[in-house]
Amino acid sequence: METLEIWSRYAYGRISPELAAVCSCSDYDIYFLSYIDVPWVYDPLREHPSSGDRKKIFHSHLSLLEEKKRGYIILKGDLRQRIQEAKNYLLNHS
Repeated sequence: METLEIWSRYAYGRISPELAAVCSCSDYDIYFLSYIDVPWVYDPLREHPSSGDRKKIFHSHLSLLEEKKRGYIILKGDLRQRIQEAKNYLLNHS
């Protein structure tokens, strides 16, 4: 839900009251936040290839998670490394 909140603010400059109400209900044990250390690759659903936009969006996610006092880890490296980091976390915190 946090991603919907970030994109609503980023794309429209605001978040609707209805979306805010739905977003306030989500509370997961952990959030996996992907770092921007992999190259941007085009696909029809992706936007903002510039590194400045990617940094801004990443930091928006990070700030929102910290503001809401959500638990998170930042996944870095290639896909294999990210999957291993997530697995390690889940195995050690279940």
